[in-house]
Amino acid sequence: VQVGLDGGVLKSAIGSLEGQIAASEQDFVDRLYQLGVLALAGTAAFAAAIGFFLAGRISKPIRALTGIFEQVAGGNHDIEIPSKDRSDEIGGLARTLSAFLDISLAAARSQSALEGASAKFMIIDADGAIVSVNSSARDMFKRAEVDIRSALARFRADDLAEKSLGDIIGD
Repeated sequence: VQVGLDGGVLKSAIGSLEGQIAASEQDFVDRLYQLGVLALAGTAAFAAAIGFFLAGRISKPIRALTGIFEQVAGGNHDIEIPSKDRSDEIGGLARTLSAFLDISLAAARSQSALEGASAKFMIIDADGAIVSVNSSARDMFKRAEVDIRSALARFRADDLAEKSLGDIIGD
């Protein structure tokens, strides 16, 4: 049996198949696009979650150490420093803070000892700025203020720690 197809039927069948192929290709492209968008959204969500996790692991200890620096600067020396056992930069920062705390505590003890001493102490830095005057020295200067002012007109016993020697004796 021989079936004959005229050119119009064959062209119509081919056209129909081409339409189905084009629709299938477009459906494939649409699904591929949707899959790409989902993969991108999933990757972004995963990256954000990792970012928040890492930020918390870094920023929380740094905030804690910053608070400790503020406490030490405020004169509190009875502080336990966390994170000293970490082997990363935060651990290094914590160990540095611990050393700073030790130095600050020693300086506070020295200052306290000088302040309470009966001997008169005035500490002057290399630039001639008066850093500290203990109470014994302040009392002595206060008692002698009138006599000292007769020789050094700028002398004021109450504001010694805010001056330099050049401010008092003149440059």
